[in-house]
This record gives sequence, structure tokens and C-alpha cells, in this order.
Amino acid sequence: MPTITLKNLPSALHGALKARAARHGRSLNREVVTCLEAAISVSRIQVDEALASIDRVRTADESRLDEKLLQKALTEGRP
Repeated sequence: MPTITLKNLPSALHGALKARAARHGRSLNREVVTCLEAAISVSRIQVDEALASIDRVRTADESRLDEKLLQKALTEGRP
């Protein structure tokens, strides 16, 4: 399995990684590999699709909070 060497690692980062590894019950090496895997596996969202999906949910929601519903909640309280 390939290896890498990290040079000039800031002490604060090293300490934070060690603490994180301890919290997760991992070795420092396994924690670094896990962090790198998580950083690489992040997929980019399609902004247009996400916004269209939000618009669909907003327009389909019949019980959106409006001024009338807000005033009713304030005066009557929640059941």
C-alpha cells in the first residue's frame, strides 16, 4: 500500500488530529486516512436541480407559515 509523508504539519493541526483520533478510537494514521477519504468523496451538487427541488417543495406545501397562521399561533398558542 502506498505511503506519504507530511512535512511542515502545524503543531495545532497535529494535536487536533490526535485528539480526533482518540475520540473515534482510531490511530492517528487511520484518522488522517478517514479525513482524506471524506474530503475526496464529497460530491458536487447541481445547483439548478437543488433550487428546482426546493421550489417544488415550497409551492406544494399548503400549510406554509404566513401572517395569518403566525398571528393565530401567537394568540392561541400551540395545541
